[in-house]
Amino acid sequence: IVGDPHQAIYGFRGAHSDSMRVLGEKFSAKELTLSYTFRCSQAATKLAKQFVKQIEAAPSNLPGEVRNLGLNWEPSDVEEGSAVLCRNIAPLVKLGLKLISEGRSAYIAGRDIGAPLIKAAKGISGTDLIESIIRWENEELIKAGSNLALKERAYDISEALQGVVHLSKVKDGPSLVLILQQLFAKTDGSIVLSTIHRAKGLEWDNVFILDWWRMPQKWILRTIEEVPEAEWMLKQEDNLKYIALTRTKDKLTFISYPEK
Repeated sequence: IVGDPHQAIYGFRGAHSDSMRVLGEKFSAKELTLSYTFRCSQAATKLAKQFVKQIEAAPSNLPGEVRNLGLNWEPSDVEEGSAVLCRNIAPLVKLGLKLISEGRSAYIAGRDIGAPLIKAAKGISGTDLIESIIRWENEELIKAGSNLALKERAYDISEALQGVVHLSKVKDGPSLVLILQQLFAKTDGSIVLSTIHRAKGLEWDNVFILDWWRMPQKWILRTIEEVPEAEWMLKQEDNLKYIALTRTKDKLTFISYPEK
């Protein structure tokens, strides 16, 4: 059985949040640890140790560099060949629109990310698009019931759509759909924008983490207050942080939009 319990992030889809321990006990397995990373820079590994104490960078790994630009950054700071990782889709859409409008070569990884946004946008109409999007969100939350995955999806899509409306100044639903289709039409580019979930297992020389403050999600904190046994969700938010920190082979930079 091979796996990393610190990279368990799909509990909301039904995957067991503690599967390595459960399988180990079920088969009376002997545990053999792999604590060395041959990917991460020395600097990034030091940060990752706050989540996984035993992780060590191989001596041959690059020394690396960690920067925290906070709110003091511009899209021009994101170099060609970089990856930008975020907990949510909405900030990636915002940055992607800005980069593409400036003629930069960028794309959002995953056609499956764009499809639900475009589908939702096709149902948006009326003179006030923001109001219509919020109404769509409320309807989706009612449909979701207790399904956490569907709730998270509704929150994220709503924020992304509202962001596109604000940035592009579109006035009607068809224009909103057109912009989204253009944004997700590209399948390659020198700057990769990706959710942390999708970045699992991947690596880049230069990684930007966008909106670190989004982990843990506020709706998750509210859920745990109401349902204490859902505390595994909080652990998976830490796992997402760990994954984000360990995608870089060299440079790691933190950037943020204002917290709302």
